[in-house]
Amino acid sequence: MNQRDAIKFLTRDKYAGHASHPEYEKDCRRIKNGEPLDYVIGWKPFLGVRIDLSEHPLIPRAETEYWLERALCTEYLLKNTTRNTTVLDMFCGSGCIGIAIAKQCPFAAVTCVDNDIRMKKQVRRNVKINGMSAARVLFRYSDVWDHVRGQFDIICANPPYIPQKRKKTLSKSVIKYEPHRALFGGTDGLVLIRKFLKKLAGYLRDGGVCYLEFDHGQVKKIEKLVARYGLKAEMKKDQYGRYRYAVIRKPAEESR
Repeated sequence: MNQRDAIKFLTRDKYAGHASHPEYEKDCRRIKNGEPLDYVIGWKPFLGVRIDLSEHPLIPRAETEYWLERALCTEYLLKNTTRNTTVLDMFCGSGCIGIAIAKQCPFAAVTCVDNDIRMKKQVRRNVKINGMSAARVLFRYSDVWDHVRGQFDIICANPPYIPQKRKKTLSKSVIKYEPHRALFGGTDGLVLIRKFLKKLAGYLRDGGVCYLEFDHGQVKKIEKLVARYGLKAEMKKDQYGRYRYAVIRKPAEESR
């Protein structure tokens, strides 16, 4: 998006068309300096919810919204949740995934997990903004599984997966403003994914399902890792025709 269009969106979405606000010129300079528009506006729509970005979490991406919408609607895996359905949003950042699920599945119990303690405040703010009680979406501070307890029917994970070698391919605004800990997953981008998949089966209930987002160049390695840990996965493409996420299932006990 060019700067002219970004300023148009800023004027519309933050200032309701009024360019006379005292902070308006300051925000225009922020855009001209390369800061992402979503941070300047302060929030972003994501699958029916409003996601506040005041703690500067990773900005929710269209690719993530795409697969989550498929999970909620096309595949009917989350649409018919019951009061006993438990959902985990691992590497939650702003909590956009977990909060969108909670909004569309009012009987699901959602837990958001992140290793950045600042995201506790961010998630709680987004829960409140979207009209939910604090009991609907819980936050747990944890380095992957370290402080997670119990099993879940549905686990969603959008981990840091960009390989360090691809750092130079990202836009300057992403590198300068977005949290590197939420972007990069080590040399090959799989450091946290390996840690996540290694223990995933123990946290999925029999018959449970996991949605894992990854970099399109990692599909073969993800397939091998999933198989190594006794799970089954179907690789899915995003709206741009690139492999972007895996639907990982834990077979029911009687089928094993």
